[in-house]
Amino acid sequence: MDNEPLYLWSQWHLADEMGLGKTIQTIAAIAQIEEWRKIGNVSGANHHIIIVPKITLGNWQKEFTKWLPQVKLFVFYGDKEEREKIREPNYEVRISEFC
Repeated sequence: MDNEPLYLWSQWHLADEMGLGKTIQTIAAIAQIEEWRKIGNVSGANHHIIIVPKITLGNWQKEFTKWLPQVKLFVFYGDKEEREKIREPNYEVRISEFC
């Protein structure tokens, strides 16, 4: 990835059948981007957002804690009133749900 702009690597999505490894692929990709950032090969904002079905929020949180515990993870969840109260600018990965 010799000095390619970060946007080439940070704007992507995975969507397919359940059980094909999207969670671990995403965690591995974020780990790689953060490693490149650490050694200076990537610049720019270090915020990642992952939108998942509500039922899988807990699993995503568990897998990030297991495989990439060094990132600052923020799970953004709740109804509209609760979400408006929550503002967490200090994160590297934000996981949220879609309706």
